[in-house]
Formats: sequence, C-alpha cells, structure tokens
Amino acid sequence: YSQYKMSKFEEYDLYARNKSFLISDNIITFTGNGGKLMALKPDVTLSIVKSTKDGEESKVFYNENVYRPTGSEGDFKEIMQTGLEFIGNVDDKALTEVISLAAKSLETISQDFVLDVSHLGIIAEAVDALGLTSAQRSQILSAIKDKNLGTALSVCREAEVDEAKTALLEAVITCYGEPEATLDKIEPLLVSDEGKAAARTLRRQLDLLSDYVKA
Repeated sequence: YSQYKMSKFEEYDLYARNKSFLISDNIITFTGNGGKLMALKPDVTLSIVKSTKDGEESKVFYNENVYRPTGSEGDFKEIMQTGLEFIGNVDDKALTEVISLAAKSLETISQDFVLDVSHLGIIAEAVDALGLTSAQRSQILSAIKDKNLGTALSVCREAEVDEAKTALLEAVITCYGEPEATLDKIEPLLVSDEGKAAARTLRRQLDLLSDYVKA
C-alpha cells in the first residue's frame, strides 16, 4: 500500500454529487481565487476514488485530517482519519488482506484487542424485512450500531411490525462472541438468497482470516 496525500481542499461539486456517501451534508465552503466553490475536505475516500482511473487497481493508505460537524451542537472539528482503500477486483484474497491488516494494526497497539467483523448483507435482510420508513430505518441502523435492543424494538412496535419479523433483528443486535458460534445462531434465521450468501461469505472470510493472521 502506498501513502495517499491530498490537499485540504476539494471542489465542492465533488461532495455535492455524492452527499449520500457522506456522514453529514454540512460542509465548510469558501470561494477560491478562480471563483470556484471549494470545500474543506469532510472525507478522504471520495478524493481517492476521483484520482483513480477507471479499471485501475489502487491500494493506498492515508493519515489525513477531515473537517466534520460533531456532537449534538454540530460544531465543526478537525479529526484525524486513518484508513486504507483497496480499489479494483475485491475478491476473497483482497477482503482477507484488508481485514488482516486491521487485526495486525490493532495488535501493534495492544495484544489484548477485539476485532468486530460483520457483513452488510445480513444487516440488510434484518432491516429490509421490517418495511420501515426512511426515518425509522435510520433509527434501527443506529440501534444496531449501538447494540440497543430496547430502541430497536420500540421502533418496531411504533411501526406495527410483526414480531416474527424481528427475530433476525434481535439476533443481530444481541449475538456476540466467537465467529462460529455467532454465525450458527444467525444463519438459520436468514431466508433470502442474499442473506444466506452473505453468511457463507462471512464464514469463508473468517476461516481465511484465521490462517492469514497466524501467518
């Protein structure tokens, strides 16, 4: 992985066209000397994608400051963001490589660490089956992130969701532990082809990761 360096500014249009990708659409803007509307970068990934040619593989890491509103007051703060991007043919080997780098990075900080691994395909099935509005869906996703079962069930009750449809959601929120045991609890609750495929992919990745990290 090579280091990616970027300037503090990008044209605002880049972020305006990709607002759905951003955590917040509140962005610090100013008019540049040439009259173009510029922005203090709220994200690094979009700049990396912009600089990568179509069909080109890119493997980069970055340590960059981004500028985002934080907290309940929404005040802007300068935040150091560290990460990597693998752009190209993202196969099993690529996914295992990225996850193993996360594990090894944590290991350099402390031998006593926990790496949480998930799959959005499983999350999608748990949420899509509920038939929620956009606002309710956002609440559920926040509850999953925080492992807040009480809030999730409250949203489902307000939306009059059939209790049978919440079984997978409850399992996703409450399951925690070793990979095999956790997947064994969740996998039988998956009914869609996409969800089942996601579970198989996750199980395969975790098996590969075990060998990769030991190596």
